[in-house]
Amino acid sequence: MKAITSSLQGIPQLINLVEGAKTPLISLKEAKDLGYQIVLCANTALRASIQGMKQALSILHADGSQKNLNEAICSWEDRQKLFKLSQINEWEEKYLSIEAKEEAGIPE
Repeated sequence: MKAITSSLQGIPQLINLVEGAKTPLISLKEAKDLGYQIVLCANTALRASIQGMKQALSILHADGSQKNLNEAICSWEDRQKLFKLSQINEWEEKYLSIEAKEEAGIPE
């Protein structure tokens, strides 16, 4: 891996780390030491979310209820923060005209 980055001096190097793939998993420090400036771990988040979905759906299936899901899901507040709902509300207030608000059923 060092041979690759050494032979391409001055060109930003990217490494894509996927659990179970051919590229050995290395730490961010190791990647930097090898000359990589960009490290992708995109599959990690996807696969973790799939595992979380499976866990939540298993609980839902077993219990027939959402009552025991709190530990398997994020809070409503965290979800709202992630999707930046307060920012969207501010943009709506700022940019949505009075007529558009009336058409959309949004009170003034």
